[in-house]
Amino acid sequence: MNVNVTSQMAGQSITLRAEDVTEVARLLERLVNPQEAIPECSLDSAQTDCNKLIAVAKLVQVLRHSRALHFSKAMFGEPAWDLLVALYIAEEQSWKPTLSTLANDAGKPVSTALRWIDYLDKRKLIRREPSSTDRRTIVVTLSEQGREALQSYFQGVLASLRAASNLI
Repeated sequence: MNVNVTSQMAGQSITLRAEDVTEVARLLERLVNPQEAIPECSLDSAQTDCNKLIAVAKLVQVLRHSRALHFSKAMFGEPAWDLLVALYIAEEQSWKPTLSTLANDAGKPVSTALRWIDYLDKRKLIRREPSSTDRRTIVVTLSEQGREALQSYFQGVLASLRAASNLI
C-alpha cells in the first residue's frame, strides 16, 4: 500500500510506501518520548539500532522531496547528497542499485547521476563494481568512509530532533 501526500498549493504529489510512513511515525514517537541514547550503527551492531538511522535517512529524503510540493525543483540542486542518501537507504534492503536505479531513487537524470558518481568515487565515498549477474551493468555501493560519514550525520540529526522535541 502506498500513501500519497499532495500539496494543494503546488498540485503535486509524493508517494510514500506504507513502511516509510510507519518508520517516520516511529521516529517521531521516539523524538517525543526519547528513552535511550543515540544509536551507534555499524555492520556488526544490532539491526534495530541501524533501523533508527535508516528511519532518519528516510525522513531526510521525504522532507527533501516534499520541498518540490511548495517550491520549484530548480531551487534545490544537491545531486551528490541525494545519491548518497539513496545509497544509504538501499543498504537497508541489502541490494546494490545499478546506476539507473540509483538515479531514479535519487530523482536525478542518469547523466547527472553519472557525473556525481564520478565525483563521489574520486572522494572515496562510494564504490562502483560490475554486477555479479550482468558484467555490462555497474552497481554502486557506499564505501566504508561514505557509510561512516552518513551514519555520523544521521546520528547528529537524530540528536538535534530529540533536542528540538524537548523545546516544543
